[in-house]
Amino acid sequence: MVATVTGTETLESQAAIAAAADEDQELPAAIAKAIVDMDTLIKLLVAELPRAKPWQRQMASHLAGIDGRLQIIRLTISLDRGGSEVLQEAGMLYEACRRAGAMLAGSRADHSTRSALQLAVALAAGLRGNMERHLNELAEQMAGQ
Repeated sequence: MVATVTGTETLESQAAIAAAADEDQELPAAIAKAIVDMDTLIKLLVAELPRAKPWQRQMASHLAGIDGRLQIIRLTISLDRGGSEVLQEAGMLYEACRRAGAMLAGSRADHSTRSALQLAVALAAGLRGNMERHLNELAEQMAGQ
């Protein structure tokens, strides 16, 4: 028996292939956007944070550590290191953001600084989750070949 393909089926299959290709591109784009957003947010926090009080100096130190972690993630990705290394760095970035948030919780920081750091924690968590999902998808593709 020979299966015939109509024009509609061909268009549907082409649409499915295009949608799969878009999904393949969405996750890396989301990862790149999260890195850029984190970088912008941290740089703005560093620039606007005064250094007059002890908690502000401590926060500046935490933010410098977070900025360093972002640089390491960028380098790890650009040097095409293994997925586990990138995921480990994303986890370390998340932990650095969480520690900074915990330190800020007990301070006299203003609401906007606290909100910005909460956003940084959420971005770091999303970045780690997207990287993990992307690596799982790559592993599934490799297993399927």
